[in-house]
Amino acid sequence: MLSKLKNWFANAGLALISVVICLAIVEILVRVYVPTWYPRYSFIADPDLGYINTPNHSFRLKSGEFDISSTTNRHGFRDDSFERDGREVIMALGDSFTWGFGVEYDQIFLTQLEKETGMRIIKTGVCGYGTVHAARLFKREWKTFEPDIVLLSFFIGNDFYENTGTHNLTVIDGWFREIPKGDSSLAYTTVTWLRGKLRLVELVIGKIKSSITLYDMVSRFGFAKGELIGEIDLFKTEESPPVTKAYKRTFEIIAELGREVKNSGAKLIVVIIPTKNQIDQELFAAEIKRAGKDISGYDLKAPNRRLMAMLDELSIAYIDLTPGFRDRRMKSPASKLYFAIDRHWNSEGHDLAASLLAKTIKGI
Repeated sequence: MLSKLKNWFANAGLALISVVICLAIVEILVRVYVPTWYPRYSFIADPDLGYINTPNHSFRLKSGEFDISSTTNRHGFRDDSFERDGREVIMALGDSFTWGFGVEYDQIFLTQLEKETGMRIIKTGVCGYGTVHAARLFKREWKTFEPDIVLLSFFIGNDFYENTGTHNLTVIDGWFREIPKGDSSLAYTTVTWLRGKLRLVELVIGKIKSSITLYDMVSRFGFAKGELIGEIDLFKTEESPPVTKAYKRTFEIIAELGREVKNSGAKLIVVIIPTKNQIDQELFAAEIKRAGKDISGYDLKAPNRRLMAMLDELSIAYIDLTPGFRDRRMKSPASKLYFAIDRHWNSEGHDLAASLLAKTIKGI
């Protein structure tokens, strides 16, 4: 009996060691081939915004999909130094799309737009920022640049969620950290801690947020807890309370930003950035089918309609890039506008965004 017990513990120990080794190998592969956040010390804490890009800082960001360089100016923006030269000024607000995640500086849609229009574009994007951060940044910095136009990029994939304020974003010991509010359960706290340590966990959570099947699986175990955790919630035809809350909060933030921009003498334009699911609709439909769901329960245009209705009510101009991206995808199925693994635009996506925006901006 004792011998059998020893064998059982020995086998269990070997199995555990094997699992740990396998996870370690996968973690190494993820760190090599999957896009990651900035290197350490690329952010500094900020009392108003949670964090900002470290000013006058250079680094390389590498993954299996790209290898890029980045340099920030004295304001902490991935941009050239600002000097008034008589050109009209556009202040571009936004998150990682505005920052140019995964592409070189010259490939960013705003850099291309600057060349196309002849206007000076101040590129203030910071990865992880929601509309609330952009609004605070404008309020603090607009007098420095005195823009004629304010261009707010709004990513359908996570800006609604980030505007709900369910997480604190800050920098601890040189690393970006996302700290949840209100949920102190052991499971949620453990997952949050692991997100800060393992890229594999961050990758899995990202997949859950954009996957019908995985999202439903996690919800059954109570991890969603009624919280808006991904874009899938936005596409459901039956609007949930967390989504309604996100829409309401977004309306309030954009309304306040609109007033601030108007009082500054500038014009606000919102650029609506679609998700990969909204462009590859066939793939989205296939996933719904695999999950055994009814396609009639989802509407990929729903969040865009809600956002555009808000902007119409507030008399704020907007440019929805979704039709243009979808049209390119339909005419050229081989077009890869987003990275294969990551959900950001690749250089082709930035090229298309710049082309679509130039037509409108030139006419203003």
